[in-house]
Amino acid sequence: MTKFGADLIQAMSEALAHAQGKDVACIQVHGAVGIVDAKAVRKKLDLTQDELANVLGTSPSGYKETGAGKRCGRAASPAV
Repeated sequence: MTKFGADLIQAMSEALAHAQGKDVACIQVHGAVGIVDAKAVRKKLDLTQDELANVLGTSPSGYKETGAGKRCGRAASPAV
């Protein structure tokens, strides 16, 4: 097995243990983030909704619908 393969298996094993709520020495969780005011963050970064949608890898309409609660957020599929 290659070093990459071994590292990948190790990383996935650690991720699975973390997801199962087990204590994993190499993973540090520093508390959950509360509700984020996306509009305030976007304005602080001086970005339009369309620009932030592009940065996040989603469509402008998808970003706006997510913000309006019309759909759950998810990244757009990459163009093939």
